[in-house]
Amino acid sequence: MTRAMLPIAMLLAVAATPATEAEAALAHRRQFPPEEWGYHYYLSCAAAAPEHQADLAVAVKLMVASSSLQPIVERCTPQHVTPTLLHIDLRDLQWNPGDWKQVLADYPYSDAQLPLVVRADWLLLQLSDQTEGDAYFRLLFGGDRLPKQRDDWLDLLKVSRERGEGFDALRFGLIESESGVAKQPARWMENHPTLGGYAWGTRDVLEVRRGTDPLENPDGGFRHDGEEWIVGIPKVDIASGDRGTLQVYALANGAGRLVEEAPVDLVEDSTLFRRQRAVRNPGSCVQCHAAGLNAPSTNDFRQLIADGVDVVFLGDKAKQDQIEAFHLGRVERSLERANEDFQAIVRRVTGVDSAAASKAFKAAVNRHDAPLDLAATARELGAAPDDWKRAIGYASTQTSTLPARVAGLAHGRTITRSAWEDTYHEARQRLHAWELRD
Repeated sequence: MTRAMLPIAMLLAVAATPATEAEAALAHRRQFPPEEWGYHYYLSCAAAAPEHQADLAVAVKLMVASSSLQPIVERCTPQHVTPTLLHIDLRDLQWNPGDWKQVLADYPYSDAQLPLVVRADWLLLQLSDQTEGDAYFRLLFGGDRLPKQRDDWLDLLKVSRERGEGFDALRFGLIESESGVAKQPARWMENHPTLGGYAWGTRDVLEVRRGTDPLENPDGGFRHDGEEWIVGIPKVDIASGDRGTLQVYALANGAGRLVEEAPVDLVEDSTLFRRQRAVRNPGSCVQCHAAGLNAPSTNDFRQLIADGVDVVFLGDKAKQDQIEAFHLGRVERSLERANEDFQAIVRRVTGVDSAAASKAFKAAVNRHDAPLDLAATARELGAAPDDWKRAIGYASTQTSTLPARVAGLAHGRTITRSAWEDTYHEARQRLHAWELRD
């Protein structure tokens, strides 16, 4: 029997390498009609050290399911083929094959134009860091509907933006004076009506002045410099019957234009997504909102009244009713219900609670970004460290030269992720040349 014909059960006993992952993927795909093969792809966790593969699987399941508008959990969650290999069906995810191809256009770990097996850690970064590319919104909404403005994004998620009689009564929120994210002591939080799930937005300012202070403008009519939006999209787990949500995120500037990263003088990521302090969408939000929606520390408008300040609306009774209805109700119970819905689905998708899933996500991202040594690069090439070291030495005896940082691996040095991705194909060629030596 050739190795390509080994059944999946037998492949489980073989240490996962790029080659064995490809074999398992091909074997699994054969159960589907050939005309459907273009929808079936696989995510590999084998590049992670064995003790870290479970974290990576949790993280990529969370991000893939959260990047799909498919409401059924079983269809938007990558499913295990082997302990390290996950299967996805683009149709179930409601991802367009053309968009998937576009996302993989610059995939650095394969020569194939459209690889069957994609590294889970690479896709995790593409979906969680919009400074890397447009994969998050492209797969979520489709390349022909990529939103540029906050209002377009809200419309795609069926969140109401209406103002005026009848609609304002459905909106509520508060002003938070002590946020763990905003630099200024004035953050506006606002709930919007939506078809299922929930929608919350925040507004932040670079400087608290008369025209930018929400406390001076409790009707929301103040200038601001940045926004964060969180929408809980409805999901249902068919097996258990559980209903709930997963969260999608967006950042915008004060004019409502969507941005990939918020300025650090406006807000700061204390969770250090990718070990830096700028708030990046959506990874910073995933780490910050480990439990779902974060409860506010204060309701500053309510506290202003409790402190004895008379709030006067100069005879405008309707405006007073509207503002008091918006600010003076407690939001905690609404947040608790939303978080219960979020927790239920995160557990169904990942097998762990949302705090553990967020922790696994952060760990997987940081491990992907960490410098790589000889053992790590050997694992990613599917080679034993000693063989890879010998291949590096063998290359130095040939007429061609190795990149300095690759050559340094044999001498105890490390290489950055970006440099490794730039030289991965060359490293694989050098390994192959050593394997074929006389």
